[in-house]
Amino acid sequence: MECNPVQVHYNATYDNKVGHNSPLQDSICQHNPVGQHTKRNFFYHEYSYPWPYVGGYALIKKGDNASCFNCYKLQYGGKSIFFRAINSAKDGVDLGKPLFEELSGGTVGESEHISASLSMVDSDSCLLTMQLTNNLLPDILPKLLA
Repeated sequence: MECNPVQVHYNATYDNKVGHNSPLQDSICQHNPVGQHTKRNFFYHEYSYPWPYVGGYALIKKGDNASCFNCYKLQYGGKSIFFRAINSAKDGVDLGKPLFEELSGGTVGESEHISASLSMVDSDSCLLTMQLTNNLLPDILPKLLA
């Protein structure tokens, strides 16, 4: 598993609770270049792409569907998180507030970007049951339920 340095940014797009109950209409992973669905229509709350364990990655480009939906591990300051890349990002990786704060160990107001290590991992690491069973993000569930 190769680790690459990457800039991780907070992006409020992934905080959108409306997206939790509706398809990601603006995701470039949603459609192929001619507008046909490349994979089934997905929702944040589904088993395979659970919110908030999703984000954007700059290497995903429109029309490059092979890069969509891969699972990645980010490491920073002794902490690790897993997320599924469902869209592109301007630079590096974009995460919503819960994941960004879990990884950075701080709040979005203190910092809106950090330098971390990124590696692609087995897709099963991003399934909700694996995230919760292995306590990969032990502090995030209470925040979501609050």
